[in-house]
Amino acid sequence: MPAKPSLPVTNHAVIRYLEHVAAVDIEAVRQRIHEDTKDAIAAGARGITANGITYKFKDGQVTTVWLDQCHLRPIIWPQESQEE
Repeated sequence: MPAKPSLPVTNHAVIRYLEHVAAVDIEAVRQRIHEDTKDAIAAGARGITANGITYKFKDGQVTTVWLDQCHLRPIIWPQESQEE
């Protein structure tokens, strides 16, 4: 497998960009991951695949996530009503 290209941008910077510039609700993402994985973590699993998303755990925490190629689809996040 070829190595990933290395760019001088930290994961922290990417997360802050998503949060502040792209307006991604990071805590909503964290909550969704927790909801999808809490039962498996509580059961002592090392990982789980649900709805085509694979989650890996270490020491009771989700450490990585990836989408199976055969399940590529956009994730629609709940959005708050913009009504005034």
